[in-house]
Amino acid sequence: MLIDEVAEEAPYAFAVSHYAIMKSGKEAEKMIGSIRGVCSGELSHYRFDGANRLFTMENQVHFEALRYQKTALFVHISDVDRSMDRLVALFYEQLFRILIKANERESQPFYPVHVILDDFACGCRVADFESIISVIRSRGIYVSAVIQSIAQLETKYKERSATIVENCDAILYLGGNDPQTARLIAERANKPVHEILSMPVGDMLLIQRGQPVRKVKRYALEEHCEMPERASERREEMTGMENEGICV
Repeated sequence: MLIDEVAEEAPYAFAVSHYAIMKSGKEAEKMIGSIRGVCSGELSHYRFDGANRLFTMENQVHFEALRYQKTALFVHISDVDRSMDRLVALFYEQLFRILIKANERESQPFYPVHVILDDFACGCRVADFESIISVIRSRGIYVSAVIQSIAQLETKYKERSATIVENCDAILYLGGNDPQTARLIAERANKPVHEILSMPVGDMLLIQRGQPVRKVKRYALEEHCEMPERASERREEMTGMENEGICV
Protein backbone atom coordinates (compact mmCIF):
# COMPACT_ATOMS: atom_id res chain seq x y z
CA MET A 1 0.00 0.00 0.00
CA LEU A 2 2.83 2.41 0.82
CA ILE A 3 4.52 1.69 -2.50
CA ASP A 4 1.23 2.28 -4.33
CA GLU A 5 0.95 5.67 -2.66
CA VAL A 6 4.49 6.57 -3.69
CA ALA A 7 3.78 5.41 -7.26
CA GLU A 8 0.91 7.87 -7.54
CA GLU A 9 3.20 10.76 -6.59
CA ALA A 10 6.41 9.59 -8.33
CA PRO A 11 5.89 6.64 -10.67
CA TYR A 12 9.59 6.50 -11.61
CA ALA A 13 10.93 6.57 -8.05
CA PHE A 14 13.76 4.17 -7.14
CA ALA A 15 11.63 2.25 -4.63
CA VAL A 16 8.75 1.88 -7.07
CA SER A 17 10.94 0.47 -9.85
CA HIS A 18 12.57 -2.08 -7.53
CA TYR A 19 9.23 -3.11 -6.09
CA ALA A 20 8.04 -3.75 -9.65
CA ILE A 21 11.06 -6.00 -10.24
CA MET A 22 10.24 -7.94 -7.09
CA LYS A 23 6.58 -8.32 -8.06
CA SER A 24 7.51 -9.63 -11.50
CA GLY A 25 9.29 -12.58 -9.89
CA LYS A 26 7.05 -13.28 -6.94
CA GLU A 27 5.44 -16.26 -8.65
CA ALA A 28 8.79 -18.01 -8.88
CA GLU A 29 9.10 -21.20 -6.86
CA LYS A 30 10.24 -20.53 -3.30
CA MET A 31 10.67 -16.83 -4.06
CA ILE A 32 10.42 -15.81 -0.42
CA GLY A 33 13.15 -18.29 0.44
CA SER A 34 15.44 -16.73 -2.17
CA ILE A 35 14.73 -13.23 -0.88
CA ARG A 36 15.45 -14.26 2.69
CA GLY A 37 18.66 -15.94 1.61
CA VAL A 38 19.91 -12.86 -0.26
CA CYS A 39 18.95 -10.52 2.58
CA SER A 40 20.54 -12.77 5.17
CA GLY A 41 23.80 -12.86 3.24
CA GLU A 42 23.90 -9.10 2.73
CA LEU A 43 23.09 -8.30 6.36
CA SER A 44 25.06 -11.06 8.07
CA HIS A 45 28.01 -8.76 8.83
CA TYR A 46 25.77 -6.46 10.87
CA ARG A 47 23.91 -9.08 12.90
CA PHE A 48 26.30 -10.01 15.69
CA ASP A 49 27.36 -8.53 19.00
CA GLY A 50 30.71 -7.24 17.73
CA ALA A 51 29.02 -5.13 15.04
CA ASN A 52 26.47 -3.83 17.54
CA ARG A 53 29.25 -2.70 19.87
CA LEU A 54 31.14 -1.15 16.96
CA PHE A 55 28.20 0.98 15.85
CA THR A 56 26.99 1.97 19.32
CA MET A 57 30.23 2.50 21.26
CA GLU A 58 30.73 5.96 22.70
CA ASN A 59 34.13 6.54 21.08
CA GLN A 60 33.20 6.99 17.41
CA VAL A 61 35.30 8.15 14.45
CA HIS A 62 34.04 11.41 12.98
CA PHE A 63 35.53 11.67 9.53
CA GLU A 64 34.80 15.37 9.09
CA ALA A 65 36.84 16.17 12.22
CA LEU A 66 39.96 14.75 10.58
CA ARG A 67 40.17 17.92 8.48
CA TYR A 68 40.53 20.37 11.37
CA GLN A 69 43.41 18.95 13.40
CA LYS A 70 46.45 16.92 12.51
CA THR A 71 45.41 13.36 13.26
CA ALA A 72 46.79 9.88 12.56
CA LEU A 73 44.11 7.19 12.41
CA PHE A 74 45.29 3.57 12.14
CA VAL A 75 42.96 0.80 10.95
CA HIS A 76 44.39 -2.61 11.85
CA ILE A 77 43.10 -5.35 9.54
CA SER A 78 43.97 -9.03 9.62
CA ASP A 79 45.85 -10.10 6.50
CA VAL A 80 44.67 -13.71 6.85
CA ASP A 81 41.08 -13.45 8.15
CA ARG A 82 38.92 -11.88 5.43
CA SER A 83 35.56 -12.53 7.10
CA MET A 84 35.08 -8.89 8.14
CA ASP A 85 36.14 -7.30 4.84
CA ARG A 86 32.65 -5.95 4.27
CA LEU A 87 32.85 -3.83 7.42
CA VAL A 88 36.29 -2.57 6.41
CA ALA A 89 35.01 -1.70 2.94
CA LEU A 90 32.10 0.17 4.52
CA PHE A 91 34.60 2.16 6.62
CA TYR A 92 36.57 3.25 3.55
CA GLU A 93 33.46 4.01 1.49
CA GLN A 94 32.05 6.24 4.21
CA LEU A 95 35.44 7.89 4.77
CA PHE A 96 35.77 8.96 1.13
CA ARG A 97 32.14 9.94 0.58
CA ILE A 98 31.84 12.00 3.76
CA LEU A 99 35.13 13.81 3.14
CA ILE A 100 34.27 14.52 -0.50
CA LYS A 101 30.87 15.98 0.39
CA ALA A 102 32.27 17.95 3.35
CA ASN A 103 35.12 19.45 1.33
CA GLU A 104 32.81 20.39 -1.54
CA ARG A 105 30.76 22.68 0.68
CA GLU A 106 33.62 23.87 2.91
CA SER A 107 34.54 27.57 2.77
CA GLN A 108 37.17 27.76 5.52
CA PRO A 109 40.68 26.24 5.32
CA PHE A 110 41.11 22.61 6.30
CA TYR A 111 43.93 20.09 6.43
CA PRO A 112 44.26 17.75 3.45
CA VAL A 113 43.67 14.08 4.29
CA HIS A 114 46.21 11.47 3.15
CA VAL A 115 44.99 7.86 3.11
CA ILE A 116 47.72 5.19 2.97
CA LEU A 117 46.31 1.85 1.81
CA ASP A 118 48.93 -0.79 2.60
CA ASP A 119 48.57 -4.09 0.71
CA PHE A 120 45.72 -2.45 -1.17
CA ALA A 121 45.29 -5.23 -3.73
CA CYS A 122 45.20 -7.93 -1.04
CA GLY A 123 42.65 -6.27 1.21
CA CYS A 124 38.95 -5.66 0.83
CA ARG A 125 37.55 -4.21 -2.38
CA VAL A 126 36.48 -0.58 -2.03
CA ALA A 127 33.34 0.01 -4.10
CA ASP A 128 33.68 2.57 -6.92
CA PHE A 129 37.30 3.23 -6.00
CA GLU A 130 38.18 3.85 -9.64
CA SER A 131 35.67 6.73 -9.65
CA ILE A 132 36.67 8.00 -6.21
CA ILE A 133 40.37 8.26 -7.03
CA SER A 134 39.63 10.33 -10.13
CA VAL A 135 37.91 13.14 -8.18
CA ILE A 136 39.41 13.25 -4.68
CA ARG A 137 42.49 15.35 -5.53
CA SER A 138 40.40 18.45 -6.12
CA ARG A 139 38.73 17.88 -2.71
CA GLY A 140 41.98 17.89 -0.76
CA ILE A 141 42.13 14.09 -0.35
CA TYR A 142 45.16 12.04 -1.37
CA VAL A 143 45.73 8.30 -1.56
CA SER A 144 48.87 6.16 -1.56
CA ALA A 145 47.89 2.66 -2.67
CA VAL A 146 50.64 0.11 -1.93
CA ILE A 147 50.47 -3.03 -4.10
CA GLN A 148 52.81 -5.93 -4.77
CA SER A 149 51.98 -6.32 -8.45
CA ILE A 150 49.61 -5.20 -11.18
CA ALA A 151 48.31 -8.78 -11.40
CA GLN A 152 47.02 -8.54 -7.82
CA LEU A 153 45.27 -5.28 -8.60
CA GLU A 154 43.61 -6.79 -11.69
CA THR A 155 42.43 -9.78 -9.68
CA LYS A 156 40.66 -7.48 -7.23
CA TYR A 157 39.40 -4.72 -9.56
CA LYS A 158 39.30 -6.48 -12.97
CA GLU A 159 39.23 -4.07 -15.92
CA ARG A 160 38.89 -1.09 -13.54
CA SER A 161 42.48 -1.57 -12.36
CA ALA A 162 43.79 0.34 -15.41
CA THR A 163 41.71 3.37 -14.43
CA ILE A 164 43.15 3.28 -10.91
CA VAL A 165 46.74 3.23 -12.19
CA GLU A 166 46.06 5.97 -14.75
CA ASN A 167 44.75 8.29 -12.03
CA CYS A 168 47.96 8.04 -9.98
CA ASP A 169 50.15 11.13 -10.40
CA ALA A 170 53.18 9.25 -9.09
CA ILE A 171 54.35 5.65 -9.24
CA LEU A 172 57.15 4.50 -6.93
CA TYR A 173 58.53 1.14 -8.09
CA LEU A 174 60.60 -0.81 -5.55
CA GLY A 175 61.44 -3.72 -7.84
CA GLY A 176 60.03 -7.21 -8.11
CA ASN A 177 59.75 -10.38 -10.18
CA ASP A 178 56.37 -9.87 -11.82
CA PRO A 179 56.85 -9.52 -15.62
CA GLN A 180 53.52 -7.76 -16.14
CA THR A 181 54.38 -5.05 -13.62
CA ALA A 182 57.89 -4.77 -15.08
CA ARG A 183 56.46 -4.24 -18.57
CA LEU A 184 54.24 -1.43 -17.30
CA ILE A 185 57.15 0.28 -15.53
CA ALA A 186 59.44 -0.26 -18.54
CA GLU A 187 56.91 1.43 -20.81
CA ARG A 188 56.47 4.38 -18.42
CA ALA A 189 60.22 4.71 -17.81
CA ASN A 190 61.24 4.06 -21.45
CA LYS A 191 63.61 1.30 -20.37
CA PRO A 192 64.08 -2.37 -21.36
CA VAL A 193 62.03 -4.87 -19.37
CA HIS A 194 65.13 -6.89 -18.41
CA GLU A 195 66.66 -3.77 -16.88
CA ILE A 196 63.58 -3.24 -14.74
CA LEU A 197 63.57 -6.87 -13.58
CA SER A 198 67.26 -6.75 -12.67
CA MET A 199 67.14 -3.56 -10.60
CA PRO A 200 69.45 -3.83 -7.56
CA VAL A 201 67.73 -4.31 -4.21
CA GLY A 202 67.38 -0.92 -2.57
CA ASP A 203 66.99 1.05 -5.82
CA MET A 204 63.65 2.57 -6.74
CA LEU A 205 62.17 4.34 -9.74
CA LEU A 206 59.97 7.39 -9.22
CA ILE A 207 57.64 8.16 -12.12
CA GLN A 208 55.80 11.47 -11.75
CA ARG A 209 53.48 13.21 -14.15
CA GLY A 210 55.25 15.94 -16.11
CA GLN A 211 58.73 14.97 -14.90
CA PRO A 212 61.49 12.66 -16.16
CA VAL A 213 61.87 9.28 -14.48
CA ARG A 214 64.25 9.38 -11.51
CA LYS A 215 66.20 6.65 -9.77
CA VAL A 216 65.93 7.19 -6.01
CA LYS A 217 67.20 5.54 -2.84
CA ARG A 218 65.17 4.38 0.12
CA TYR A 219 65.12 6.63 3.15
CA ALA A 220 66.89 4.98 6.09
CA LEU A 221 64.28 5.63 8.75
CA GLU A 222 66.27 3.84 11.43
CA GLU A 223 69.09 6.39 10.96
CA HIS A 224 66.85 9.35 11.73
CA CYS A 225 68.18 11.21 14.76
CA GLU A 226 64.99 10.77 16.81
CA MET A 227 64.05 7.29 15.61
CA PRO A 228 65.79 5.02 18.19
CA GLU A 229 64.55 7.12 21.11
CA ARG A 230 60.97 7.30 19.82
CA ALA A 231 60.91 3.58 19.02
CA SER A 232 61.95 2.78 22.60
CA GLU A 233 59.29 5.11 24.01
CA ARG A 234 56.65 3.60 21.75
CA ARG A 235 57.51 0.06 22.84
CA GLU A 236 57.07 1.10 26.46
CA GLU A 237 53.70 2.70 25.65
CA MET A 238 52.50 -0.41 23.82
CA THR A 239 53.61 -2.65 26.68
CA GLY A 240 51.61 -0.53 29.11
CA MET A 241 48.52 -0.74 26.91
CA GLU A 242 48.80 -4.51 26.60
CA ASN A 243 49.06 -4.81 30.38
CA GLU A 244 45.89 -2.78 30.70
CA GLY A 245 44.08 -5.04 28.27
CA ILE A 246 43.73 -2.37 25.58
CA CYS A 247 43.75 -3.60 21.98
CA VAL A 248 45.63 -1.27 19.62
